[in-house]
Amino acid sequence: MAISSVNVNTILTKLQSSSSLLSALNSTEDTTSDLLTNAANAQTTIASISELGAKINASYQAAQASGDSDTVENFASTMMSVLNNPDPLETIDFINNISEMAESGSSTFNDVLSTYSALSSGEASNGTVTYNNLVNSLYQNYGTEAVDELNASVETINNADYAESQVSLNDSLANVYNIYNQILNSDMEAEDATALMSALNTGLQKQETGDSIGDYLTMFKSDNGLA
Repeated sequence: MAISSVNVNTILTKLQSSSSLLSALNSTEDTTSDLLTNAANAQTTIASISELGAKINASYQAAQASGDSDTVENFASTMMSVLNNPDPLETIDFINNISEMAESGSSTFNDVLSTYSALSSGEASNGTVTYNNLVNSLYQNYGTEAVDELNASVETINNADYAESQVSLNDSLANVYNIYNQILNSDMEAEDATALMSALNTGLQKQETGDSIGDYLTMFKSDNGLA
């Protein structure tokens, strides 16, 4: 079962309608193939429309091969959410990155789909865009281990009780995303960065409410010299 034609056409429409992308390419006369190729060469390893479609289909087939109907459904909802990312280059990067995860047989592939689907169907406002971009950056800089840590953080935050808390789900996501971005913007080696993420989750997973998460993240940033 192929779904790439719909998704590729939608992605290309977004690419073509992006004024910032067109400005960056300094041309409005490129063919569709040239446009995608130039954008991909700048930000990803995707070199053509056909290759982009192949990567989407390969990821979809990996989801099907898992034998888990939830994974297939999560793939579909994830793709629809990914296409809403206002940055088409991040969209292409994400498709490229998850296709690599799928090809390697990494469990991170399924976890990313599950996390993305939970965010897109939950109460968090705009949580998927930042998650999308963080997955790209963490994977490209540190590999799947860092993405696993991000997924663990988001899962804990999503499962917390906010009923009687002053700290909301959106507050908690924004706070933990900020921590990951600060780690990415630091000069830490990959081993040190992932160790800090692991330490973050060791304490975070003990928190059960929005308020306790807020207090913990504030303390974690203070203890580790983060703003």
